[in-house]
Amino acid sequence: MDQFLGIILTAFMGVVAFIARDTYVRIINKKKRSKDVKMLHGLRAIVLVGEAMDMIKENTPAERVLLLEVADSGEVPRPGSRMFSRAIDVKLGHHDSKPRQDILAHYGEFLIDQAYIDMVIEAKRTQRAYKFEVDKHPPCLLKSIYIDEEIKYSEIHHVYSDTEKWRQYILSISTNKEGEHFTDAKARAAIDIGVNAIRNAFASIKS
Repeated sequence: MDQFLGIILTAFMGVVAFIARDTYVRIINKKKRSKDVKMLHGLRAIVLVGEAMDMIKENTPAERVLLLEVADSGEVPRPGSRMFSRAIDVKLGHHDSKPRQDILAHYGEFLIDQAYIDMVIEAKRTQRAYKFEVDKHPPCLLKSIYIDEEIKYSEIHHVYSDTEKWRQYILSISTNKEGEHFTDAKARAAIDIGVNAIRNAFASIKS
């Protein structure tokens, strides 16, 4: 009788161990599939952002379409924080002679001033273009950069806030053509459609 109970108990424990292993494997596979889905979703978002930037570049007089990240060391911004801006991607117009990698390196990571922070806040608050007319704008870091690069006008659009990592993402659309403010209907439509597409691509990563 004891031997029979031992056999039953051993068989039962084997079944329990099998179920536990099977459940564990299912959980691991589910997590892996979830990570794979998120990775593919992220890759698609990168492609969509790049395509939207290309579309803006091809349908406007813009010489440069630049995606930037604004953040500090990853902590909550507070008085005393050092804020930086960093280039993520850039699309160049036909007349921009600077190599793409040189521009990305130039904007690799630079310390920004109060005026730059105010600009990001305003673009985020209104969800509209912050219009930067270089000749008329008060002195600031970005004006010095634009003068050095002979940029005459730029629009800055806020496209995403990462509240987990305390990062802001902005899109800069600029031209070196005197008097150009992207008021043409085709250019305006391309910018509006492109900016919304980029916002949706960023938002989709969290959905």
